[in-house]
Amino acid sequence: MSTERPSFDDTHRISPRAERDKEIMIDVARKMHENQQSKWERLSSKEMNAVDRVIIDHAQAALEVYLRHTYPEAILKPYDAVVVDDSNHFIPHGGVSLERFEDSLYGDAQLFLSALHESSHAQSYSDSLVLRDQIVRRIGFGILITAPNRQESYFVGLNEAMTMAIEYSTYHLLPDNNHHAEAISDRAQEILPSVSDPVERQCLEQLPEMATILPNAEGEYEVLTTYYQDYLIFATLMNHIAEALPDEFANSEVVQELFGRAYFSGDLKEVKRIMRDVYGSRGMQVLAQWTPTHRSYSRETLFRLKDFIRTGTIVDIDSLIKELHVSKCSTCGEKTGGSVCIHCATPRREEKEVQDAVECKFCGSFIGVSNGVCRECGS
Repeated sequence: MSTERPSFDDTHRISPRAERDKEIMIDVARKMHENQQSKWERLSSKEMNAVDRVIIDHAQAALEVYLRHTYPEAILKPYDAVVVDDSNHFIPHGGVSLERFEDSLYGDAQLFLSALHESSHAQSYSDSLVLRDQIVRRIGFGILITAPNRQESYFVGLNEAMTMAIEYSTYHLLPDNNHHAEAISDRAQEILPSVSDPVERQCLEQLPEMATILPNAEGEYEVLTTYYQDYLIFATLMNHIAEALPDEFANSEVVQELFGRAYFSGDLKEVKRIMRDVYGSRGMQVLAQWTPTHRSYSRETLFRLKDFIRTGTIVDIDSLIKELHVSKCSTCGEKTGGSVCIHCATPRREEKEVQDAVECKFCGSFIGVSNGVCRECGS
């Protein structure tokens, strides 16, 4: 398995001002890149068993078929994959690290789904821009900002939801009676009688492939619905845009195809225009602050987000933007959104004020400015 990784110069753009002033952020970006390289070399040195290799190859081949059929203009990147880490994630510029939860047919199915999801991330658009006072990384729709005294992220919920939509569509290219579907259905039916949570029951009954069902320390099954709610929000987003712009879109599937092309190409101009036209400038900030909802928001905040996406209107949009911003609780240290911490119920002291919705004339961003410079494109 190759440990070759793209060079720093191949993967990073440096703004003229940062280059001219020899800003420290260039050194920070180089160090981050070296750490990723070291991590990849460590992971890819491990051996993968033959069964896992076949499952992952199958998943990546299925994804390639889906992409070539749905987004033929997408430029596919080469990637390797490993199953040696303790979590599922992708390494920027092509690497995929996967975890096998258990040695069973259900474990095979979950590995297949994880490979679809993380490989979709790896195939999405990626870019790193070094500015004089921050590094802006884009992965799909997600925007990650690293600065000396802060880290910020935007459009992460939308990015994960789009990835789930691609995973779901690719998975359903398989025959209905495939062994992965049978294993997932069998596990879901086995535990369904003991599940009382309404969201978990709904997921197991309607979309069991979006749940992860694992035994906990007590030997009982635990249901994880990590991106299930985000996928439903995304489906509502696609439907509402199609209904709001009937002259442009025949149905929600056409909207999703446009979003998918932007996810892979990195050209977000049309996506930003559409979201601005349908939801307004403040609505763009709602979508930017939307974080993957699992263990981030209370039911009340989640309901307000869903209702806004469904209707495009809300009484106090600024308070919703603040509630959607996830940060560490000052009392318990856990990450939380909402008006009170969802872990310890402490009222949140939100330092971040909602900024004026100033649109960047170059990239159409509404995420804000820093020292007169667009936080997204650096213009």
